[in-house]
Amino acid sequence: PFVTVAGVGFYERPEIRDLLNMMVALSNPWDDTAMAGFLRSPAVGLKDASLYRLRYDEGGEVRSYYQALQTYETCLPESEHRAARWALEILEEFVPLANHVSVADFLTRLVHFLDYRAILMSGGARVVRNLDKLLEDARESQLIQVSAFLEYLTFLRASGVRAGEAVS
Repeated sequence: PFVTVAGVGFYERPEIRDLLNMMVALSNPWDDTAMAGFLRSPAVGLKDASLYRLRYDEGGEVRSYYQALQTYETCLPESEHRAARWALEILEEFVPLANHVSVADFLTRLVHFLDYRAILMSGGARVVRNLDKLLEDARESQLIQVSAFLEYLTFLRASGVRAGEAVS
């Protein structure tokens, strides 16, 4: 059973949007928009100022977040090193898997690796059930590639299909 809340679609819910951003970033770490979402997400938690420091080198030249993360010690304050190191661990673990295991397996592993349920617990039971719904959608899709699943979700959004949230 699911409920649709007027004005906010299931895939636009913050907990779902964060996971989808992570999926995009992990399937294509050169996508800077998705990487910004991933790095700001509750799973990593970099601050906006750190995103700026990563994005621009000392000369003001733009660089990709993925490239900049490789040298985070030189551009981020020490207080942000732990989050940046954690982001690199996640990338190292999941970039190779993104299009080589089923979407359901990828998401399940990601949720477990991040302890994402614990992260979401402060949002209440519905938020966690929304996570379960996304995992079920991934299983039902039977898709292997993360990119194919994301394209499928883009098609659903473009066609106006509204998926409901989990009932509280």
